[in-house]
Amino acid sequence: LWMKHGRKNTKKSLKAVSWMLLFWNSIYKKLLSKRQKVSVFYATETGTSKKFATSASQLFQTTFDCKVYPINTPNVFSLIKESKVAIFVTSTFGNGEAPTMATGFDNKLTDLMECMKQESCDLSLTPNKDYSTEDFVPEDWIKNLHFGVFALGSSAYPNFAAFGKLLDSSLYTLGGDRLVSVGLGDELGNQEGAFKVWVKQTFLTACEDLSIQTTNLKMAEAINMMNKAPVADTSFYRWRIMERGTELNDALGKTHNADMKTMTLTRRENLHNEPNESPTILVSLSPCDLKPIYEPGDHMGVCPKNDVEDIDRLMEHFKNPPAENQPLALETKSELKAPWLPVDTYPKGLTFGELLTHFVDIRPVPSQTLLRILSENAQDNKEKETLLKLSKNFDAYSSWKHEHEAGIVETLTMFPSVKVCSATVISNLPTIKPRRYSIASTKEWEGNEVGLVVGVVDYTHKSGKRRFGLATGNLANYTIGSLLPGFLRSETSFRLPEDPKKDVMLIAAGSGISPFRGFWMKRGEQLQSGKEPGKTVIYFGCRNKKMNLLKDETDRLAQSGLKIERHVAYSQEPGMKKEYVQDKVWDDFMMVYKMIKDEGAIYVCGKVKMAQAVQDVLKRVLEKFLRIDGEDAQKMILKMKKDGRYQEDIFG
Repeated sequence: LWMKHGRKNTKKSLKAVSWMLLFWNSIYKKLLSKRQKVSVFYATETGTSKKFATSASQLFQTTFDCKVYPINTPNVFSLIKESKVAIFVTSTFGNGEAPTMATGFDNKLTDLMECMKQESCDLSLTPNKDYSTEDFVPEDWIKNLHFGVFALGSSAYPNFAAFGKLLDSSLYTLGGDRLVSVGLGDELGNQEGAFKVWVKQTFLTACEDLSIQTTNLKMAEAINMMNKAPVADTSFYRWRIMERGTELNDALGKTHNADMKTMTLTRRENLHNEPNESPTILVSLSPCDLKPIYEPGDHMGVCPKNDVEDIDRLMEHFKNPPAENQPLALETKSELKAPWLPVDTYPKGLTFGELLTHFVDIRPVPSQTLLRILSENAQDNKEKETLLKLSKNFDAYSSWKHEHEAGIVETLTMFPSVKVCSATVISNLPTIKPRRYSIASTKEWEGNEVGLVVGVVDYTHKSGKRRFGLATGNLANYTIGSLLPGFLRSETSFRLPEDPKKDVMLIAAGSGISPFRGFWMKRGEQLQSGKEPGKTVIYFGCRNKKMNLLKDETDRLAQSGLKIERHVAYSQEPGMKKEYVQDKVWDDFMMVYKMIKDEGAIYVCGKVKMAQAVQDVLKRVLEKFLRIDGEDAQKMILKMKKDGRYQEDIFG
C-alpha cells in the first residue's frame, strides 16, 4: 500500500499508451542496432531444415540481431554481405542435388566458382545467363563473412548430405571464414542431437571470433535454452476455439507452399498381377475445378489421409479431446507466466478431425522428447520407468526403435496406461508431408486427368499387421470417385529437348517408368503433328516378363511409325541370365557413347542405388572412349547435367 500512497488512480489515454510503446520500441531498436547481424538461411524439401533454422535463430537472438530467411529470398547475396555471420541449414535432394528451392542459389554459386577459376568474378560474362536485379551478386559479398553449414540427409543414400557439404566447401573456397566444420544430421541417426551439439559450438565460436562482450551467466543461459527438458505438464498446451474456420485446401496450401486443389480419383489399373509382388498401378486424378496445366516431367503432389482405424485407436488415449467440429488453434507456452503462442507446425482454424486426418503424422517413431512426455502421463509405474529410460538413453532408444518401428499408435498400444492431453501429444508430432509422384501423361492425351504410375508399398509391419504406404495405400484402396488434396509442381530440370529431332535415352526400373510414359506420349504427339521426332531408346529393368510395364503402349507407338525401341533387363526371369538395367546399358556402350557424342539427352528415373549404378556405367563409357580418368569423366557428367543432356528424377 505504501508504494501507492500519494498516487492518483488515473487512466492512461490511448495516445499516451501509443507514445510509450513508440518510446520503448525506439529504445529496443537502438539496442538491437548495436548487435552484430546474423542471418540464418534454410533450404528444405519437407520442412525439417526450416525447423532447425528456426531453432538456431532462437539461440543466436539471445546475443545477436538474428533473422531467418529461405535460401530463395530475393537479393540473397546482398543479405549475406550485410551479415557478419551466415548460418546455412540445408537438406539434400535426390542423388546429392540441391533442394528445389535452392537450385537458383546453387547455380549462382557454381558460376562464382567457375569465375574464380577463370580469375574473373563478373557474372555478366557468364554465357547463356539472364540475371535479374534480384540475382545481383554484390562485389566482395563474402569478404569478412563468418559462416557455418549444417547439412541434413540420410546415410541410406550414397551421396549423404552432399549439397550441404558442397555448399560448405564452396563458401570456404570463395573466401568465407568457416566457424566450425560442416555439421551432419543423419535422418537414420540422432539428427536432433547432432544439431544441438553443432549449433552450440557454432554459437560459442561466433561469440569468440566476433569478440562479443557478455557475462558468463548470460552465455550459460543462452546455451542452456538448447538443453531444456520437454514440458510434460498439460497446462502448457491447449486448444483455443476460434470464431472462424479455415478452408482445408487453404491450410494445406499454406503449410506446403503449394496451390492446393481437390483431386478426384477417376481411374485405377493394375499393371501386373504377380501374386508375390507388391502391385504397380496406373491411376488418374482430376482436379475438380479446372483443367490441369503441366508438362511431361512435372510432378503431382498428393496429400494423404490417415486411416480412420488408426485415428480411433489414438483417440482412446486422449484425455478430454476437443469437439471434432469446432475450428481450433493449437497453442503452447514455455513457462507458466509466459504468453500463449501458436504451434507453428499446425495451421489455425481447422477442426480436430481435419487435423488428425490430414496433418498429424502418426507413422514415424516418437521422438525421445515425446516419450518423456508419455512417461509423465503413464499410470503404470513399470511403463513409466520404461518410457523414461527410452527418453534418456539414446542407445536404448535406438534399439527399441529398430526392434519395433512403432509409430505413436503402436507405442500407445505397447503402453496402454498412458492417458495424455491431445494438445500435448500433437504439439510434439510432425506433420504429414505430401508425396510427390512423376506425372505419367500429357494433358493432350489425358485431357482433364493426370496419370501416375505408382509402386504400392505393401508389407507386414513388425507388429504383425499388414500395412500400406500412407499415400500409395490411399491410391490403391480408396474407391473410384474419392477425393484427395493435391497439387502440380513444375520440374523444369526434367524436360524433353526443345528440338524434337534430338535422340533421347530413357533409363528406368519399376515405377520409375512413370515420367517416361509422358515422354513417349509427347513424342507420339510430335510425330502426329509432323515434327519428325528423333529416336527414343528405352532401357527398363524389372523382375520378369509379366512386370514389363506398359509394353503394349510402346509397341503400339512403334507400329504407328515412332522411332522407339525398348531394351529390358530381367533380374528374376526363369531360364534367363540375371541382369539389372545398368548391365543392359553397359552391353550397349557403343550406342550410349554415340548418344553422348551426338548431343542427345539421357534421362534416369528410379531409386538412388540404380541411378548411381547407371552413372557409374556412363563414367566407364566416357573413360573407355575418351581415354580419360574417373575424375575427368565425372566432370563431363556434371557438365552434361548443367547443359540438360543428363537429367535425373530420383527417389529413395
